[in-house]
Amino acid sequence: VTMNAAPSAPVVSIKPEFPGSGDDLFATIVFEASDPNANQTVTYTYEWKRNGQPVDLPGAVMPAAETSKGELWRVTVTPTDGFLTGTAAVAQTTVGNGLPSCTTVALDPPSPAAGEAVSCICNDWVDPDEGDMPGETICQWLVSGQQVAVDGCTAPGGFAEKGATIQCVGIATDGLAEGVGKLSPEVVIGNAAPTVVSVAVVAAGIGDACDAFACEAQTADADNDDVTIEWAWILNGDMVPGAVSPAYDGPALNPNDVLACLVT
Repeated sequence: VTMNAAPSAPVVSIKPEFPGSGDDLFATIVFEASDPNANQTVTYTYEWKRNGQPVDLPGAVMPAAETSKGELWRVTVTPTDGFLTGTAAVAQTTVGNGLPSCTTVALDPPSPAAGEAVSCICNDWVDPDEGDMPGETICQWLVSGQQVAVDGCTAPGGFAEKGATIQCVGIATDGLAEGVGKLSPEVVIGNAAPTVVSVAVVAAGIGDACDAFACEAQTADADNDDVTIEWAWILNGDMVPGAVSPAYDGPALNPNDVLACLVT
């Protein structure tokens, strides 16, 4: 006659080891219970308690939606061979701070030109812990796939050349922890429009009506591209037809005329 014997206690733990409020809790069998009767299968029942109070959700997994930061969770795992109940095993853990996140991360402006500052924006900050407030976003920058050193979430103009691709990683914080970074879409640095730094009408002599006049201009281009200048002249408020060179070649001037040049 073979007498049935109860299974031994298993060894259990709760995973993850340091859960946050956004994590499911998993009752994990580290070492199975053993049963003296080799032909019998051991199964387990799970009983959960939150801060000492029973929670009516059987099973090895406690959903994150049921947990909150600071709660003490305890699971009792009891083995059975279908006839006899063995010795229960217990594990417990405290739920820590949940990690915040950015729903999306975007670049502003979305189509930057060379020489233009670009900001990394964390859109729709979320945190599983009710009452937590957004902390300062941490940003990392990639230029053509390589991480570059940029201080903060606004990259200065000139940090990437025309034609380079840029991305940023936005990492949400809540003052206690950093979340998992989220990558922005990749954009290509576009062509920067040239600018006129200065323009002046210069007389060859003393500046009377008989003098020769020229337009002098200084330009700049963030891409270091060659800049082509278009010239136009304005006499007494009216455009001078055909006067399109840096040297004034329009109608003869009279005393008190007002001459200006337009540079594009």
